[in-house]
Amino acid sequence: MKRWGCPTRWCRVGKFHLPTRLGGKSWARYALPTLRGLIVQAIILCCTLAPAKAVLGASNPSTSATATIDHVQRQSAGKAIGKPDRDARGTQEQPLVVKTIEAEKTDKRLQQDRDASKEAAEGEKKALFWTIIVAIATSATVAVGLGQIYMFWKQLRLMAGNVADAKAIAIAAKKSADAAEHGVRLGREEFNASHRPWVKCDIALAIADSVGHASAVRFDQSGMYLTLKFTMKNIGTAPALNVWPEWKIVLSRKTRDFFIDAQRKICDETKTRGNGKYAHGLSIFPSETAEIVITTSVALSEIEAELANDFMSAGQSIKTITANALGCIDYRSAIDLSHHQTGFSYYVCATQADGGKMRLGGPLLPVQSDPIPMSDLFLSANVLDGHLFFAD
Repeated sequence: MKRWGCPTRWCRVGKFHLPTRLGGKSWARYALPTLRGLIVQAIILCCTLAPAKAVLGASNPSTSATATIDHVQRQSAGKAIGKPDRDARGTQEQPLVVKTIEAEKTDKRLQQDRDASKEAAEGEKKALFWTIIVAIATSATVAVGLGQIYMFWKQLRLMAGNVADAKAIAIAAKKSADAAEHGVRLGREEFNASHRPWVKCDIALAIADSVGHASAVRFDQSGMYLTLKFTMKNIGTAPALNVWPEWKIVLSRKTRDFFIDAQRKICDETKTRGNGKYAHGLSIFPSETAEIVITTSVALSEIEAELANDFMSAGQSIKTITANALGCIDYRSAIDLSHHQTGFSYYVCATQADGGKMRLGGPLLPVQSDPIPMSDLFLSANVLDGHLFFAD
């Protein structure tokens, strides 16, 4: 006979060990002896556990059941030397799966659980306390931030108001400064107008004594020559510096705009001349008068471009031009050295031509080789536009 197979694996239940699987090849022939042993063990177990069940049933059923199962297993393990009659695995005595039942807690364990619960409760209280503190601190921080935002907003409004006030004050100050500057400018202009030189000029035809010609106008193969005398008087209250006539002969029968542009060009170029020690011109003190005779010329090519045949009568014609003495008297004030000018424009006219054989009318000048007598010449103011006679 083969012996009862030994358990190969064990499972702990409480402080006991129970077999989960039995070894061996075939143990069916041992079923009857094993069954008899099990019956005897069950009777003994019932007789043994009956009083204990009454005493321990109310305390902890799980502990009693665990002890009972452990006892049965040990009895079975001790007497299972004979041949078992049947396979008891999977029955209540030898279950395939054993459920563990928690043992009854002792007083020490219960005290530990109570202490742990108390510590957990105290920890929760502390966490709740500090959570409340953090919430309060966060709320205070948020409140302070909102207060700062409100203060910043108020400050911005105050600054905006101050900026608006400052802008209004600046505008008022600028207006006041502009008004003051305008007043100063008016005062300066009034002072300069009352304390500055004013130069007036009388212009007349003249004979150049140094040349020895008997007329103010003469023609030759080079062109035309015109001599004028400028009588300049300072009627202002300050000396006039660098007084000098700037003019030229303009040959044209065009409209007044042409003469205005030509005069502006001459006078503007005069303002750009040097004002240093090499500046030319006369100095005229208040109430004093100065005279100067100047001869200027115009080229023959310009004369030929402006020649015209004027018919005086049937079968009679003569070549004429329209000559205009155009320019200004330029001078500077001794107070502020600013430029001032007096403009003029005069036609050079002749009453007759060809030795008195032809009478002329209008601003015409005959082109002839013989000198034109001074008695036949005169100057006629170009009054087409008042801009040609000005004083600044």
